Amino acid sequence: TTAETHGMGEELAEDGFPTVVLADRIENDRIGSVCADTAPAIERALEHLVHLGHRKIAIALNVIDDHDHAHRLEVYRRFVDEQGLDFDNRWIIRSPAHHGGGSAALRQAMALPDRPTAVFATDPALGAGICVEALRMGIKLPDELSLIGFDDTAERFGTFPRMSSVCQDAVALGMEGLQQLLNRLDQRVGPAPRTEVPSWFEPLDSPAPPPASV
Repeated sequence: TTAETHGMGEELAEDGFPTVVLADRIENDRIGSVCADTAPAIERALEHLVHLGHRKIAIALNVIDDHDHAHRLEVYRRFVDEQGLDFDNRWIIRSPAHHGGGSAALRQAMALPDRPTAVFATDPALGAGICVEALRMGIKLPDELSLIGFDDTAERFGTFPRMSSVCQDAVALGMEGLQQLLNRLDQRVGPAPRTEVPSWFEPLDSPAPPPASV
């Protein structure tokens, strides 16, 4: 579900259908939810960039408003504020969540008068698209720009360089959601559960200290 389709879940629950949403939360005791607990892993990823010396960190987000991307932006904004990092509203870059969107996000970041030294891509396809576009543009990752992405499969191992990522187990999310739904079919009384599946930060090859000239 997205912000625009929450009503669909409400209608299903109102009609008596056991309902579970994945990667979202709806404040309704009749609707279960399964989300990834990504905040600690995002904070570790951003701390990794700060420890490398980055203070200008952009974020690339999907154009569709959903729970996941809103939460990732919230964690990013809070971290930047708490760490006292440099910030420019233009470093919040919205682009469609596919490889072409990642290409557009990188071109947008590189066209800014005050360029970020690192990008946090909150969607797997955006991160992979940034890697591809960097090769096209002749931008050396991570020497000229650092990147941390998101991954819910194993796409991080197929990019060049291998993409450091906040990782979530999409299979576990789906299995937990299905099990929750089956449990609701067996016993429909009581409030629907809200489950969080752990995520983790996996550092690979795409971040490095910022260029000395920055």
